[in-house]
Amino acid sequence: MITMLKKKVLLLILTAVLLLGTMPSAIQAADPVCQIGSTTYATLGEALNAVGPGQTQTIKLLSNINYNSGISISSKIITFDLNGFTLNVTNTAGTGLNLSNGNVYLIGQGSLNVTGTNYGVYVSGGSATVTSARATGNDGKGAYAIGFGSKITVSGNATGIDSGVYADNGGVITVGGGGRLAVPRLYRGKNIR
Repeated sequence: MITMLKKKVLLLILTAVLLLGTMPSAIQAADPVCQIGSTTYATLGEALNAVGPGQTQTIKLLSNINYNSGISISSKIITFDLNGFTLNVTNTAGTGLNLSNGNVYLIGQGSLNVTGTNYGVYVSGGSATVTSARATGNDGKGAYAIGFGSKITVSGNATGIDSGVYADNGGVITVGGGGRLAVPRLYRGKNIR
């Protein structure tokens, strides 16, 4: 009787081990998509949250990323090392990249494409560099810089339903590299280059 019970317990343990060994990889850790220094992150959101106020960090992409949320950066300096990959930021309920008193830089080959409903890129204090800026809402502005010291550089296209770019109250926007501005209003403001 005891031998039979031992055999059943052993059989149950072996069955459990076999089942756990063949579980799908979803239970296993996800491949990292980016890193800061030697620390890797499974999501861009985790990496962005790891950068504290007043810090300067480089986030290196390890794969193409489709980030379906807005990015808000305040009092931080973030350099995206594109590393040959593409980062697509899409916010269907607001601003794609909202920058306040901080900076966003790009290094390496690749693209940072930002889409939002009201603003693709909004800068109030600081500077941002992106490959493309797009706004899809009725009053959408692809790139909007407000206030002295606010600067946006779009190396590709800046498009929006209201305007491709809008520089206000001393803000400066540069669209270069053969980029194009949106119709119906190509630009607004005094400091469009």
